[in-house]
Amino acid sequence: MSISSALPRSSRSSYDEYNALKAWLIGVGEDGEWPLFLDVFVEHVVEEVNTAHRRGSNGSIEGPYCVPSSPEIFSPAALPMRDGEQGTPLLWTGRIITPDGSPLAGKIEL
Repeated sequence: MSISSALPRSSRSSYDEYNALKAWLIGVGEDGEWPLFLDVFVEHVVEEVNTAHRRGSNGSIEGPYCVPSSPEIFSPAALPMRDGEQGTPLLWTGRIITPDGSPLAGKIEL
């Protein structure tokens, strides 16, 4: 599939819009953000296609978002809030199981 066939002609894009897109894409490259752009807008589709045959949870993309040596919080876990932060703490509970429901050892990184 060519890029031109992926763009709908019905959008009737103007040259101003085209030039804005071009400038934005050039900026993505100049800022060194192509890996993140591809992770966000392309890799999830590749992941879906390549894991469609699997049972259980859908695959996900780790991406460059994992922070080594980040703190661990054990279940049930309330995500920490800043001092004086408004709102209700986010509470996570759950189990990790195989497709047949058997418990599976491990941890989830958020």
